[in-house]
Amino acid sequence: MLFSVALMETSDGRLRAVVPDLPACELSGQLEQELLPKLRLRVEDELTSLLMARRPLPDTRDGARPADREDLAPARWVSLHINLVHLEALARHQQR
Repeated sequence: MLFSVALMETSDGRLRAVVPDLPACELSGQLEQELLPKLRLRVEDELTSLLMARRPLPDTRDGARPADREDLAPARWVSLHINLVHLEALARHQQR
């Protein structure tokens, strides 16, 4: 599963990472190398929660940038690949 991630510099010089397809997945930090692994964990946690609750997963547009988010226009975009098979197995295991 591919998610698009918007990376933007904040007014105080920090880095802000936003996953438009998962509103609960937004973080701030100093360095991209520290921020992206933490963001991956946040996305995996959110997806696992959705799977465990048997709620639908978001339509990620295969990592394409959202056209309806003008607030993210100045961002630099990266893609985040999530192994959904692994998360589904984790969710099944946690439901036992």
